[in-house]
Amino acid sequence: FPVTISRLPGKVIGQTPDLLKARGYEVEAWCKENGIPDKFAIIDDINEFNIEFCEGKFVKTSEKFGWTREETERLITLLI
Repeated sequence: FPVTISRLPGKVIGQTPDLLKARGYEVEAWCKENGIPDKFAIIDDINEFNIEFCEGKFVKTSEKFGWTREETERLITLLI
């Protein structure tokens, strides 16, 4: 289902290409085309980010429960 992002701060600057590969490669391809942000985090409930480019940037959430306090704190650490 679509996520409503209108109340979140910031702006959407693009979306990853659909390469029919693990999602980590799609994130890497987007960054190579658009530039690697100084700080970023990858948030998903499926771990398809086991490539070197994504190392240390991936935060796995619960498919059933979403973000926990622990994941929220990790995201804050990655982004500040």
